[in-house]
Amino acid sequence: MSFTIIFSKKAKLSIEKTANYLGEEWSENVKMKFLIDISKAVKQLSIMPFMFPSSDKIEGLRRCIVNRHTVLYYRINEEIIEVINVKGTRQNPNIN
Repeated sequence: MSFTIIFSKKAKLSIEKTANYLGEEWSENVKMKFLIDISKAVKQLSIMPFMFPSSDKIEGLRRCIVNRHTVLYYRINEEIIEVINVKGTRQNPNIN
């Protein structure tokens, strides 16, 4: 069984901003690696959404480590996975 993945506006914006930053400040290859990593994580989530741990802070939220610099937060609603946010591990956790 495969779950449907949807992205919140916040998650879409975060991915877009990060990809743009990586493309401008690092390289197009780094940007593409980031997008591929996100894509792989989402594919994995759609197949095995319960494999990642639940959040200690927010009930119903789960945390998927995409790579050493990126974490994807999501929740499972029946057969739908909602990606809530994508954050860099070096970002201030108090900033929304």
